[in-house]
Amino acid sequence: LEGGRFMASVCGSNGGAYHNEIFYKNKTDELIAVEPNLRPAGGRIWDAAKLAFRNFDPWRLWIHSMTGNKINNVKLEREYYVAFKMITAEKDGILLDMPLTLDGLLSKEEYGEIVWAKKHGDKVVSDPTDNSECLGHILMRHREYKYVDIRIDEVEKLIQSKIFIK
Repeated sequence: LEGGRFMASVCGSNGGAYHNEIFYKNKTDELIAVEPNLRPAGGRIWDAAKLAFRNFDPWRLWIHSMTGNKINNVKLEREYYVAFKMITAEKDGILLDMPLTLDGLLSKEEYGEIVWAKKHGDKVVSDPTDNSECLGHILMRHREYKYVDIRIDEVEKLIQSKIFIK
């Protein structure tokens, strides 16, 4: 928490759209501050908010605020819990194959998408140091928190079982 406050002060955040990225390295037990930004968060977080809350479009609100338009208070009504997770390689090597969709991996009640940042033939690492070294990401939603909390890890494992790295 103190690290986040420090990064906000370095950027000059005034409480508007702001985010920072912090990576945790398992091998060294280190937190690394990588990217403080005075802009909306990346990683599809605003898209996740749009999926989670009924009739909510944070991008439109941000654009209105940046163009000087008045924004009325927005009452958020949660409809879903949303999970976002970066997909990592289980070993270092060359990516030979991966599932292109989540077809057959999710039930009808789940909504999800997979976006690949890597393609066939790319070099991949099992211990990424930034987002560009991840294979891609999963975004999914469900009406029950406990379900999506557990299921996002299961979906990542299912995807990893279908990835071939040499």
